[in-house]
Amino acid sequence: MKKSYYNFLFQKEDGKSIIYNSRTGAMAELDEVHAEQLREWTEQEIKEKNPAFAEALLQNGFAVADGVSEQDMIQYDSLRARFGSRFLGLTITPTQDCNFRCRYCYENNIIQPVYMDEETQAALIAYVKKNLMPEGRMTVCWYGGEPLMALSVISRLTQKMLELCEEKHVEYVANIVTNGYLLTQETLEELLRCKIHQIQVTLDGSCETHNQRRPLAGGHETYDVIWNNLLALRAYEKDILIDLRVNVDKSNYQVLTDVAEKIRRNGMEHFVRVYPGKVVSGGDCYQQDICFENREFALLEESFFKENRKHLPARYPKPRHNVCGADAAGFVVIDAEGFIYKCWMDIGNRAQSVGNIKSGEWGNEALLYQYMLYEPVKDEACSRCKYLPVCLGGCPHERLQGKKSCTSLKETFQDYMEYLPKVMEQNRN
Repeated sequence: MKKSYYNFLFQKEDGKSIIYNSRTGAMAELDEVHAEQLREWTEQEIKEKNPAFAEALLQNGFAVADGVSEQDMIQYDSLRARFGSRFLGLTITPTQDCNFRCRYCYENNIIQPVYMDEETQAALIAYVKKNLMPEGRMTVCWYGGEPLMALSVISRLTQKMLELCEEKHVEYVANIVTNGYLLTQETLEELLRCKIHQIQVTLDGSCETHNQRRPLAGGHETYDVIWNNLLALRAYEKDILIDLRVNVDKSNYQVLTDVAEKIRRNGMEHFVRVYPGKVVSGGDCYQQDICFENREFALLEESFFKENRKHLPARYPKPRHNVCGADAAGFVVIDAEGFIYKCWMDIGNRAQSVGNIKSGEWGNEALLYQYMLYEPVKDEACSRCKYLPVCLGGCPHERLQGKKSCTSLKETFQDYMEYLPKVMEQNRN
């Protein structure tokens, strides 16, 4: 038996300690005696004096058997998740059209009035039928452009996909990313019929700030329409979860708390989750100098979630087996013309496409393999990092762009792990 490389040990103000393991996600409170035993790590003494403690360490991954490589364990779990799942995940762009012209949108140069035609829809359903695994799970994210501009396409495709899932006894889960302008009660009722219960909407602060950053294509304001749509959704609060994203940079980050407070004042916090989104200058579409660096954003994010403490458990650092859909074999992004991508940041950039559902052909194997076959345990820096199990090398897209993509957890982890037990204790009381 040997002590895990991925242990983190923090001493609390009351003299007790918190131990956390990033490979298993286990966390425990230790008294001074057990914490000292772990620090000194005399294996034989632990086994002889406290066999129950030794067994608990093994069961939770704070210790591992001799001869076992934890990096091999991480790599094995990662390969199983990437290639051995009965999961089919699709991000579908029913249209590349958009009614907004947001100042920072990385898609502004690809917005065009293209809607998924019947031929492409038929090809998409054929793709689903071919790749849907019996007794498995299917997730769909409707994306854009602005997907609600193609609500009829969403409805038709959903009906056919639900029929296929019923035939093969597959669990179906769907969500949508929308700017919220067209999210009327009538539209929401149709989304619910399409089994869409989770909705991401963006609201960039106050009326003035939001309207400057997120106008309609013709320049008109959008805040009041979105806010009134959100207020109307209170009638459906038991059926939906709204992820309210506030895109922030150095010019507007102060509005984040104001948005959260407005949600609370209107009694919406139990079905509307406010969170900050980091604005990036992807494709040189926005000024880099007003975008937050990773460390700056991490500190801002952590400060916000501490103020809204009920979100802290949701931010608990859980071990990953793959980073996102981009490095999962069962996940693809499909645009309105049937082109296939591994990451939604690549939509519209045909050089980054890896195939087309209409032709049935896959291509650009070099890019596909770069997304799918990266092994962080073989990366010199990642292999030495104790955050490896919860990061796995970070965002695959950023990595392929040559950008450092370490987890922001590094900047806030100790503060978070010292603060979380206090909140948990307060909640118990």
